[in-house]
Amino acid sequence: MPVGAVKSKLTGSRFLCPAISMKWPLLALPAATVFCLAGLVAGQTASNVTIDDQDARITYEPARASWTLTDQGEWDAGEGRAHMLSDDTSAVATFTFTGVAFYYWAAMWPYPVLNTVTLDGSASLVNLTDPNPPADAGLPPSRKSSVVFSATGLTNTTHTVRVSIGPGGNYAIVDQFTYTSLQTTPLTTTPSSTPPGTTTQTEKGATTGVSNDASGGSSKAEGLSTAGKVGIAVAIVGLLLFSLCSSSFSNG
Repeated sequence: MPVGAVKSKLTGSRFLCPAISMKWPLLALPAATVFCLAGLVAGQTASNVTIDDQDARITYEPARASWTLTDQGEWDAGEGRAHMLSDDTSAVATFTFTGVAFYYWAAMWPYPVLNTVTLDGSASLVNLTDPNPPADAGLPPSRKSSVVFSATGLTNTTHTVRVSIGPGGNYAIVDQFTYTSLQTTPLTTTPSSTPPGTTTQTEKGATTGVSNDASGGSSKAEGLSTAGKVGIAVAIVGLLLFSLCSSSFSNG
């Protein structure tokens, strides 16, 4: 076989790429193979989905009647500007999601309030007691709702969160949850009015974004992942290889 001859699996023919094979032997691959590899690489976009305490996907036990929806106030996050609470020692709020990160929001109080947040069976004690309450603090929260517990780097699968009264606590608190969802985005060359990877996901009764304040934050989404960028680079290299090989074949 002549130097630089590459056999095409698609056509069974041979074409010469001496310019490539002599300088870069590892690049003397069938252009079709490069395109196939590029097609197998897909990007992923991440979007934050925020769930208010009144969302139907949150289950309140032993019965919803054992939980109380507070009056609206400036302390709480979410659409309703209120939160759910219970002093029932058996009270549990359960939420299931699919994603790679989870954030639990709550205000803080000038007296002891401790919750247990259990993620996939692993329990964490979350202290909602304000360490430095103002001198005139009364019964309402003394600090606005913010992210008080988070878990990141989770596997992209289904997870279950349970919120209950913690040891030494008197109330279980649910204000809002946020989770990070991943969506696979196929690579495309179709022109778009928005840059690739800037889509955000908003569900009914939910807002996007995690900014550590009571407003729930503005929209936030990550761009193409490293895999997506590699896929684009591979596609470009494939086009260059195809062009060089075609030119060499014509001149030969």
